[in-house]
Order: sequence, then C-alpha cells, then structure tokens
Amino acid sequence: MLGLEVTNICNAKCIFCGYPKLKRAKGIMPMEIMEKALYDYCDIGGGNLGFFPVVGETLLDPFLIERIKIARKLTEIKRISFFT
Repeated sequence: MLGLEVTNICNAKCIFCGYPKLKRAKGIMPMEIMEKALYDYCDIGGGNLGFFPVVGETLLDPFLIERIKIARKLTEIKRISFFT
C-alpha cells in the first residue's frame, strides 16, 4: 500500500492529535509530487492507495477529487481509501 499525506492542514481541535505541536510547514502536496509518487508506485507493481494524514484533514485538500480521478485511471491502483 502507498499512503500519501496530501495535506497536513486541519481545522479541528481533537484532543488526541499532535497537530497543535506540529513544527513543520503546513501546506498542500503539489500535484506533480503526488503524480510522481503514483507513477513510481505503479512502476513497481502498484496496489492499494490511501490518503492517510499523519496530522491534518484529508478533506481540506482542494485537489482531493482530482487526485482520486487521476488514481482511478491507473489500472495498477487496486483500491483507493482515505480517512478523516
């Protein structure tokens, strides 16, 4: 499985999350980086894809639908999932 953190931005204040302690820059993964990761993953056989943040909220990614559409076109990607 390939897991991608497409954003580390969050608008919630969950008491169990380390987001308030986040020191790295907050942002959205550029599409070019995601596409390269996907194509490299497919080159080695592919499999399942997950949009799984370490911290952040996947649904705050303004490109999430576009990312899913790109991944769905790749036959090496068997299943796409994410959590929020």
